Amino acid sequence: KPNMLHISTKEDEMLNKHKILFACDDSKFFLECKKLLREHNIQFNHIECLMPNIVNNILEQKPRFVVLDNSSPNIDVLEIVQKVNASSIEEKPKFIILTEFSNRTIEEKFRENDVFYSITKPIATTVFCYLIIQFMSQDFLDFESSMNKKSEKVDIESMVTNIIHQIGVPAHIKGYHYLRKAILLSIENEEYLHAITKQLYPE
Repeated sequence: KPNMLHISTKEDEMLNKHKILFACDDSKFFLECKKLLREHNIQFNHIECLMPNIVNNILEQKPRFVVLDNSSPNIDVLEIVQKVNASSIEEKPKFIILTEFSNRTIEEKFRENDVFYSITKPIATTVFCYLIIQFMSQDFLDFESSMNKKSEKVDIESMVTNIIHQIGVPAHIKGYHYLRKAILLSIENEEYLHAITKQLYPE
């Protein structure tokens, strides 16, 4: 059985030393993600959804990424982001926010607080894990700078096509072309990610 989330050995080596902290009340989602990510040597650690506990764990463990669930009643995700960003740790983590709904006000607050990425739930575990793998890849993190180097030009369209195929979207369905175009537009201009209904859909 082929691995839907296959990445190269080189990428595996790049991910070995990275880890993620995940604050979420959905234990089933966490365990499914942990199982998938473990195959790629990614440390995916759960932390209890309590404000002081989350902040302390982030400051002590110094993860590369932190995933916070905005639907958890026990935490204020923006307060956590603000406290960590105001702390003295040298390398601040990148925050990924899971949210059950999104609007312009929420998106603006995320941007103002330097949230790396927000994801609207529900989301399939395979898709979520593939995003995590891409985010943690050094090539992806250095994507903007590499685009400025002509000698290291990335074939974005091929990369997007491969990702869509790997998450199981068949090319013959009508929505395939819309999905592919939406991803390409969002790569060219990340503002689309914060205005999906008003800007990206019309495009």
